[in-house]
Amino acid sequence: MSKLSVVGEGLLSPHNSTSIIEINKQWEKWQRWLLTAQSFRYVPNNNEPPYTARKEKGTKGQASYWYGYRKQGGVLTKRYIGRCEDLSVTRLEEIATTLSNPTPKKQVTGKKSVTKTSDVDQLKTELAQLQNELQKKEEQLTQALGKLIA
Repeated sequence: MSKLSVVGEGLLSPHNSTSIIEINKQWEKWQRWLLTAQSFRYVPNNNEPPYTARKEKGTKGQASYWYGYRKQGGVLTKRYIGRCEDLSVTRLEEIATTLSNPTPKKQVTGKKSVTKTSDVDQLKTELAQLQNELQKKEEQLTQALGKLIA
């Protein structure tokens, strides 16, 4: 398994080089490195656990986008980081926090229906009328079939 380059404390330590890039001061060099990189390990400054940033190709030949991944408690969480130009230290720190506090899945609530009682009553009345009409049509059909058979 190949080693990942590491980004932490605003510094990039490429796994295949001894040259360290200071992201804020060497922005163009950081951007050039991102163009060829496929992934790196990000170690946050705010005591959050590290995560892996991976580049993924867009659909239909669109640009590439970066996503952050972290596995916690057997669950893999994925968050959109952005395009290469969006990968600032600030943005990488935001993603670290977001990965630690995933958005909870929506749950069904115990709230009452917002449908008015009068609307429900009207629908019940209309349903009863339709059922009566259906019964009459079935009776007519039965009579018509009886005449055809006789």
